[in-house]
Amino acid sequence: MWVSDITYWKIKDCFLYISFITDAYSRKIIGYHLGGSLQTSETIQALEMAILNLSTEHKKSLQLMHHSDRGTQYCSNEYVKLLEINNIGISMTENGDPLELYFYMRIFILPLP
Repeated sequence: MWVSDITYWKIKDCFLYISFITDAYSRKIIGYHLGGSLQTSETIQALEMAILNLSTEHKKSLQLMHHSDRGTQYCSNEYVKLLEINNIGISMTENGDPLELYFYMRIFILPLP
């Protein structure tokens, strides 16, 4: 299962947005993209990176799921089409509650000493 989300940093007077796709089993970030907007094209670049990291053998043999919140980027026709073309199942949070993605969000929290 892949888990996807977006976070941001405020730097001076602007925001930078980073889209992540993490492999839930290994907890490795397998796709990411840093951009200046929340446009779908930014998240698609992270998804394309993750897909490129899959070998042809894995593409044929895996039953891969992609989990995200219900952000407009992940619900867009372009994003959904890219998942479908690559035979990746789609899973989304039920009500958009960020706590449903808690597992994923832990990569942004440093452990306490």
